Amino acid sequence: MRSEKALQQIVDCINVDISVPVFEIGPGEGVLTRKVLEKGYKVKAVEIDREAITYLNDVFFKEIQDGKLEIIERNVLEMEYPGKYYLLGNIPYYITGAIFRHTFEQKNLPSGAVFLIQKEVGERIVARDKKESILSISVKIFGEAKVVDVVKAGSFSPPPKVDSVILKVENIRSPFGSGSERVKIEKEFFRFLRAAFAHKRKFVLSNIKTELGEEEKVFMQKYVTEKQRAEDIPLNVWKEIASDLNLQN
Repeated sequence: MRSEKALQQIVDCINVDISVPVFEIGPGEGVLTRKVLEKGYKVKAVEIDREAITYLNDVFFKEIQDGKLEIIERNVLEMEYPGKYYLLGNIPYYITGAIFRHTFEQKNLPSGAVFLIQKEVGERIVARDKKESILSISVKIFGEAKVVDVVKAGSFSPPPKVDSVILKVENIRSPFGSGSERVKIEKEFFRFLRAAFAHKRKFVLSNIKTELGEEEKVFMQKYVTEKQRAEDIPLNVWKEIASDLNLQN
């Protein structure tokens, strides 16, 4: 990325103590890595491309030797993050959803996250059109998401076909409690979420009955009307559903 403004905006989003490590997904040539290091944070860069790893080891030899930078050769979808940390990265379109799912399934959730993602995806997450989706709910049930700015395609070399946005997620926490019960409740919540969105043109209660059953439909009737579609159910209602599932377990 060539935009100094965008790089600085991403780094400025990091608002945790300097002792908290920053995990960077897919550092590439390390342009953003260097900016984060300059701010004083220790960086743990997760990269799977061998060529990129060789380049980073060469360019950041001193920082690695000084313990300021660690290169982790691993598929980001296989990462387990320890303790407190902040997460950032330039996320490819085809694994955006998978990275968000993997992030919020972690035992240790990040203190915050900032991602550079495709503009269309970012706007879908914050629901600019007031229409929710599985992706938007999957992110916002855990934290507050906002688009910081648009990054034009020309800011990259080579330029992609579409613009990107800087997406910041803060106040991250699990609405499903903690410990062993969290996994069970989370799984149950997403079972309802996927069922509600199973057939976009159908009403929620019809989807729930078809996909899950009559008992689950009765449960959802406390929250939605007969003529309501999944995309029109606001975030606060999904939070109430998560809370109710939490109390039942």
